[in-house]
Amino acid sequence: MTAIDAPALLDREPELERFDALVDSLGQGEGDSIAIKGPPGIGKTSLLAALDGRARRAGVQVLHARGSELERSFAFGAVHQMLDARLRDESERDGLLAGAAALAEPVFAHHRSASVDEDGSYPVLHGLYWLVSNLAHESPVLLIVDDLQWVDEPSRRFVDFLRNRLNGMPVGVATAERDEEARPSGRRGGDSFLLVPRPLGADAVEEMIERAVGSEARPLAAACARASSGNPFLLVELLGEIGRGGVADLSEEDVERIAPESVRDFALERVAAIADGERVARAVAVLGDGASVDRVAALAELDVDRAGRVADELAVASILTVGRPLAFAHPIIRVAIHDATPRGLRSALHRHAAALAADGGDDARAIATHLLETDPAGDASAVARLVEVAAESVARGGPEPAVEMLRRALEEPPPARFVSLVNLDLGTQLAMLGDPSASDHLRTALAATDSDVDRVRISIALIDTLIHEGRTADALEVLTAARGSAPADEPELVGLLEARLMPLACSTASGRRLAGSQLAAVAVATEQDPDSASSATLAGVAFDAAVGEAADSERALGLARRALGDERLLRDALFVSGGVNALFLAGDFDGAEAVFRDLIGNAQARGRARDFAMHSGLRAWSRWLAGRLDGAEADALGSLDLAAESAWEMFFSLPTFVLASVAIERGDLDGAERVAETLEGRRDDADIGFSQLLHIASARMLAATGLHEQAIERLEPCRAFEAEWGPARGIRVVNAWRVPAAASLHALGRVEDALELAAEQLEAAEAFGAPRGIGEALRLGRLEPDPARAGNALSRAVDVLGGSGAELELAHAEVELGAFLRRDGSRSEARTVLEAGMDRAHRIGASAVATEAREELVLAGARPRRLARRGPDSLTASERRVARMAAGGMMNREIAQSLFVTLRTVEGHLSNAFRKLEIESRDELAGALEPEHAAGSQRPDAA
Repeated sequence: MTAIDAPALLDREPELERFDALVDSLGQGEGDSIAIKGPPGIGKTSLLAALDGRARRAGVQVLHARGSELERSFAFGAVHQMLDARLRDESERDGLLAGAAALAEPVFAHHRSASVDEDGSYPVLHGLYWLVSNLAHESPVLLIVDDLQWVDEPSRRFVDFLRNRLNGMPVGVATAERDEEARPSGRRGGDSFLLVPRPLGADAVEEMIERAVGSEARPLAAACARASSGNPFLLVELLGEIGRGGVADLSEEDVERIAPESVRDFALERVAAIADGERVARAVAVLGDGASVDRVAALAELDVDRAGRVADELAVASILTVGRPLAFAHPIIRVAIHDATPRGLRSALHRHAAALAADGGDDARAIATHLLETDPAGDASAVARLVEVAAESVARGGPEPAVEMLRRALEEPPPARFVSLVNLDLGTQLAMLGDPSASDHLRTALAATDSDVDRVRISIALIDTLIHEGRTADALEVLTAARGSAPADEPELVGLLEARLMPLACSTASGRRLAGSQLAAVAVATEQDPDSASSATLAGVAFDAAVGEAADSERALGLARRALGDERLLRDALFVSGGVNALFLAGDFDGAEAVFRDLIGNAQARGRARDFAMHSGLRAWSRWLAGRLDGAEADALGSLDLAAESAWEMFFSLPTFVLASVAIERGDLDGAERVAETLEGRRDDADIGFSQLLHIASARMLAATGLHEQAIERLEPCRAFEAEWGPARGIRVVNAWRVPAAASLHALGRVEDALELAAEQLEAAEAFGAPRGIGEALRLGRLEPDPARAGNALSRAVDVLGGSGAELELAHAEVELGAFLRRDGSRSEARTVLEAGMDRAHRIGASAVATEAREELVLAGARPRRLARRGPDSLTASERRVARMAAGGMMNREIAQSLFVTLRTVEGHLSNAFRKLEIESRDELAGALEPEHAAGSQRPDAA
């Protein structure tokens, strides 16, 4: 691609200095972004041309795109403009699409692809980011996007996505956007340096006047500056009019009379003065810049030679550019011509243009773009075209253009047989975008179909949408109706319906009240005939067996293992979560770890950041319950980073609870408080089960600082949630608010109340049967006033937790038993138990417990070693995760792609790891990390 020819620039020294700084940064391997904003005609395109020239002279690869009103419906149209040429070269294509960049391939495919799924366009954005990164691996890259206001929404999303990740990568982004109200430049605007070109000063205006009409017009400089407001394009147009009329005897009042407010009228007058000028100008306005003379001639209903001659005359009049293909001299003129065309005529021209595009074998998207500009006419073929292009847009990761196409298809309107299909497609894409009108279109689709199978499929889409909107009652109503009409010979469909009872009945208290009885009926039917149940149904019933009224750990494990044996289930994030949650809540931490490894690996391979965030958050919870603190922290951080970036509210509570809880176990109460503050201002929904965990973590923080009254008060929402949920021993074990409540009541001297809660917790835990919950409840035996009962309970806790995999709970139990034995006078036995608890706590990074054990050992007469964390112990969870991946042979780019982070983030973690481990190369990593393997640490889970 050749460089843009840049005209001489006047009064643009600050902008040019900033361009030089950007090019210098790229040469040093650092990315940066510039956003140019201003009114039409202020010179944004000329500035981009100047930047282009500077970048190319410095050896930077420059990729161009320009927005167009007629191409806003092309999903990733601007991305195509920038990257198509590079990917057409087969010798380069495979290398550029290597690694995570392969996820971008659907954008450039010439056929529909199913690789973009419910995770929306994130996989494609992730792939495009790494595609640009692969390009920058050769030499620095600069993306220039002009007329950003007209760029298609998916391409704009990519530009924003890239701007957020330029740190440490030799990639620059420069955009120009029409903005009438842009504020002064020279500051950061979001992730870009904002440039707002100023109006031309007096000296610049004089110089332009002298260039255009000669020195005799210099006395008119002040009038021209006022009339044009210093806008370069308007000034040029004004000077053109002055030049055509002559300067002689022209007064300042004359200049005011032909002020640039009339530029639009002047352009239309110049067009009208040329025979057939309006026909050709309107045809180019409808077809867009880049139109061929023969296509313009066909649309204008002229012969080709005549159309070419008229186009040349329009170029002399500064309406079109000189040469072929045809294009307007400035977007302002194109808009003026297009908008001045009467609506009916404009619609007819666009419909004619669509027909010409079809006859010429053009891409379906080019045809549909014209159809968007036509008036509805009940044309079934137009509906078919629009639906086809919408599907292609979705396959490329562009839901917004698809929505525009489908809405226009409904206006046509479609034939009756297509009403359901179009509304289903539209509702599905609106749901992906979080648009509240999605459910309305899905309901219309449901009402318009007479197929029982389609009715169930549409109902499933509607139920999912209503679940994400939090409309549990509405979702259950749709589900109940669908179950009543589901075809008996479609067991898979029935299973998918029944599986939706799980998120309805097991995530909120209100949903439990509404859907609990239906889920219970499904559970009974599953027990009676398990072979007929789908894997999705089994997974949902397994989760209910972990949190429901008749919760039973063995039953939950059996159902979950059976469901998860179906590999198809692992591809469905919503339903597999019920099964894997049942595994770790019932105590099979290793089994859950294996499933999560597959799920997260699948999410990484497919670029599904939403699944990665969800499964990382759930694995963080599982690892927390198992006491694998470093791994839990690393997962929670990874989940929260993506949730914060994408505003996925449903993923905030769980990882935040884990991070706060890990900080408490490390004795870092300030850190725990900072984590809790990240949720300030977010919705605290007392109806949601995960929210109760946050109350529990907050109460533990308060209790640790001696604020026991406040801690008990903080736990009241948990009591209320449990009452709303209904009698269920499973939820008592999962949301074990009685444990911190009993401890705080005891600290306040309310011993009987504390023991009552402890007894309730133990009863529920023993009925459920999972060792961790039983051990946690037994640890409350330390509150017993009777020493024999207290000692017996703590001994039982150590026995139950031994071999359970719940290392943190076991460390707590060992230290509490050791402290009891020390107070009871059994110092030798106390030292043995305390040393075991201290070693275990230190190994898993539970600093607070380890410190408590060390203090108890001193009181018991021992001389324990210091507990400072050195070497591998000193690494943060994120540093350890990255170091282990690097030690395993992964390159920095592969690590960054797998964790959905930037190269700079990986490089930073590795640099810190090298310093803390006192090594200088990757080759030394495995040996430096090996001590943690020798100690039998749980920390490998941090990977």
